[in-house]
Amino acid sequence: GLDIDDRAVQLARFALLMKARGDDRRILDPENPVRLNVLAFQNSKGLDIEQITATLLKERTKSLTGGQHQLSFVPQPARQLPLATTEKPEVTPEELYTLLHVFEHAKTFGSLLRIHDKLKAALPRLEKLLEKAGRADGMSAMYTEMLMPLVRQAQFLARQYDCVVANPPYMGSKGQNPTLKAHAKDNFQDSKADLFAMFMERGFELLTEHGLAGLITMQSWMFLSSYEALRVAILSNSTIMSMLHLGAKGFDSISGEVVQTTAFIASAKHQNAYKGSYFRLIEGKSEAEKIAQFNTNSALRYTASATDFTKIPGSPIAYWIKPNEIELFCKSHLLSDVAFPKKGMDTGCNALFLRLWHEVSQKKTSIWSYCKWYPYSKGGEYRKWYGNRTYVVNWEHNGKDIHEYNKVPMNYNGAPVRAKKFYFKPGYTWTTVSSGGFSARFIPGGSIFDNGGCTLFSNQHIHVYGSLLNSSIALRYLSLLSPTLNFQPGDIGKIPVVDNLISLHIEERANKLIELGKTDWDFQEISWDFGK
Repeated sequence: GLDIDDRAVQLARFALLMKARGDDRRILDPENPVRLNVLAFQNSKGLDIEQITATLLKERTKSLTGGQHQLSFVPQPARQLPLATTEKPEVTPEELYTLLHVFEHAKTFGSLLRIHDKLKAALPRLEKLLEKAGRADGMSAMYTEMLMPLVRQAQFLARQYDCVVANPPYMGSKGQNPTLKAHAKDNFQDSKADLFAMFMERGFELLTEHGLAGLITMQSWMFLSSYEALRVAILSNSTIMSMLHLGAKGFDSISGEVVQTTAFIASAKHQNAYKGSYFRLIEGKSEAEKIAQFNTNSALRYTASATDFTKIPGSPIAYWIKPNEIELFCKSHLLSDVAFPKKGMDTGCNALFLRLWHEVSQKKTSIWSYCKWYPYSKGGEYRKWYGNRTYVVNWEHNGKDIHEYNKVPMNYNGAPVRAKKFYFKPGYTWTTVSSGGFSARFIPGGSIFDNGGCTLFSNQHIHVYGSLLNSSIALRYLSLLSPTLNFQPGDIGKIPVVDNLISLHIEERANKLIELGKTDWDFQEISWDFGK
């Protein structure tokens, strides 16, 4: 094992040693000390590459860093000058530099670091060189003490394993420092959305041809569109053998609904038709309940294969899907084929650009006249058909202040002022992140919508598609496409739409439901149309 924290490694080494002692009392024999393969990553940043090379290789080189002696940036490869002795070096300066450069930020990247083939081939020679230098005195021995941990951690990372086990750390891209974010962008395109997903990708790389990975992670990779490329890679190159889908409250020490987990075993060998076993334990409210469900309720066990998942748009790991539902995906249009689910604006500073409608003058609000403040859909509580209309946004002169604040030109159409051509059009909005379930509300023309209040638009039949969003059919498919607290436009767009939906005379009923919803909303004093 490898860890970025020295103290964590000390505790792990002690625990491992005591576990071994419980099995074999001879493990603590002082004359035959055991070698524990648990290491703390060591950084190489700050080591003097020029001095190390000159000392260990007994040669003189020109500066590898343009006159600087620290690994602060990637230098040009060194030009090797004649040796002081006639002996050919066991290691080239380039190989020694590569070792040092790889681990420049080892305590930041940890096991996400990859050891490429050239360095992997040089590791035995580097180890031999350092063992020889370690028997000498002075600087050589000191440098050996510094570099040998780097060689050992490189050996660990260069190997492949029959078994990889991990509960990787969670950190979204917003929490990553610039160094880690750049490394993720350059090296983990399919999994850069979160640190745990990068560790998943790296874990599969560490497996032998028939190796197994046992991981417990956030469940988000199973469903969210930001992990679609990672899912496709796993389904195409590996095989999920079994899974405990724990959902929320999988650990008594973690409360709330945000941390939702899954534990699974996957084989490095791809078997497309293999039907893995999946246990749906998301309803249990504690560890004990989930254990009891697993042991007693056989109805919670499902089987599914990669073939099943790849027939669903976005390839979610929706193992509980029924055959007729898969068939409907294959035969129907998707909602995104006939309508436009869109993510809305990020003002950049809500405190500056948003107000509750009663905080501004009616004379400057487009609810009553064409002025500065416009109705703004921002999500809100669970509510169908109409309502949650409390905010207004400063969109004076086509949002001039918001464009200037975010440093984008007025003709710009992208984040943070997304989907501008849909502003002021009628549609159905929903709360993007909601623990209360999914619900859609009609917004008349004249409104702008937020990132937290994504909205569905259509050139025709908008009430038909809005009614579909508020139906039990949509809820069922969203439970397959996005069984999380997060309802992104990409997920909404994957809901199947049958061909005869338009002929079912839905619009008249939808208008009646909107009228009832508006009446109910207007009974509340927070409505700008409140009468009594």
